[in-house]
Amino acid sequence: MLVLRATKKLRDRIDGPPPAPGEISTTFLGDWYANLLPWRPQAAILVNSRTRLPVLTPLAPAKGLPGRVADVIAMAPA
Repeated sequence: MLVLRATKKLRDRIDGPPPAPGEISTTFLGDWYANLLPWRPQAAILVNSRTRLPVLTPLAPAKGLPGRVADVIAMAPA
């Protein structure tokens, strides 16, 4: 299970609840942190907690971001 720890501003846009206290990611890279970038077009930045690897992705459609996070991370160039 991949845990996405998003800022409140981003959670409000994607209608996502915060992770439960003590919830940890079971993936090899661990948790990912996410923030909203108010650019035009809007984007989200995802940062891995272990490697500090940043990944930028378009925010639209915002409601679908949690479901496509794993695909976005997998497609990021190394």
